[in-house]
Amino acid sequence: VLMSPFDWVADPAMLLRAISRERGTLCWQPNFAYNLLASRVAEGDLESVDLSSMRAFINCAEPISADSHEMFYARFKGRGLRSGALATCYAMAENVFAVTQGGIRRPAKVERAEVRRVVSSGELLPRVELKIIDERGRTLPERRAGEIAVRSDSLLTEYYHRPDLTAAALKDGWYFTGDLGYLAEGELFVTGRKKDMIIVAGKNIYPQDIEEVVSSVA
Repeated sequence: VLMSPFDWVADPAMLLRAISRERGTLCWQPNFAYNLLASRVAEGDLESVDLSSMRAFINCAEPISADSHEMFYARFKGRGLRSGALATCYAMAENVFAVTQGGIRRPAKVERAEVRRVVSSGELLPRVELKIIDERGRTLPERRAGEIAVRSDSLLTEYYHRPDLTAAALKDGWYFTGDLGYLAEGELFVTGRKKDMIIVAGKNIYPQDIEEVVSSVA
């Protein structure tokens, strides 16, 4: 079942009605969708909505917000949503969608890194390799944050008619994603995006942190 994102933004409840009507089982969405559905859907728009058929709502954000999951579950648990249906993944078009999957076999892990909670994007899918690289190109050990690099047999070989992008992103068969994260006990925790980071007076500011603050405003 596909729907226009423009129609959905105008009427977020249409997604939940479609799931209920079609007895949907899987749905992929970012933090923004969890926040919008939890805060903008009126009770009157949920008449006869039943989410008990859902096997997993899969959060593909980079990074994933634990607060978004908790807010979404609190809002819709009365509509048949199971807490175990909140899953995660790390995905990109360059690897034909998924790199990791978490939360389906067991609840997604949540860690406290520095001063904020970080949600696991799950374990590597079969035939996918991943490593964390520092600014000098060295592979980092577990629980050290750096750039995420991916290699697999479903990885892109080039960007169409963009040799400049290809040369910058692909090195010795590894795709340098531009995303930041770390590995812990075989699971990936995404913490941000390298290109989106803003440096102000020597302090690193991540746009997702600003988005989280804005989302908390009534």
